[in-house]
Amino acid sequence: MRLRSGVPADAGDIDGGALGLTFEPESTPVWLGWIGDDMHYEAALSLWTNADPDNDNVYTTHFGPAWRFRPWPLGERGFLEAGTSIAYVSEQRVAGSDLGSLWHFTTHATLGYELGAERRWHLGLRVRHSSNAGFASPNPGLDIVMLELGYQL
Repeated sequence: MRLRSGVPADAGDIDGGALGLTFEPESTPVWLGWIGDDMHYEAALSLWTNADPDNDNVYTTHFGPAWRFRPWPLGERGFLEAGTSIAYVSEQRVAGSDLGSLWHFTTHATLGYELGAERRWHLGLRVRHSSNAGFASPNPGLDIVMLELGYQL
């Protein structure tokens, strides 16, 4: 299990942060094995301030699978992570845009580096995109770039 926390590095006027937990299954489900065997599930809760003119605070939560890849140019401590989740956003209007729905799909990509002798800490730069995938209108999507710090429990 890993714990991670992040703050937006580029999200317009939105401030806030995220707290997430990742859970590693004993084995990757057979039907997902073609993607890679370093799979985990991620659950996260975010609080965004200055995101809604009427309510000020917006809460989001998401859950879904993610995979870590270790391309050789990044060395043994570097990694790329990619994931997708189902997400819920407490307000339909965020950062001046009507997101069209409270339910979204979220995808992310993280470039990270493990720290410490036991490699329990990591620093990462995460790019996250959320949208309703065209199931509602409008569908402007929302992009956030976050700096994150993680610790393997």
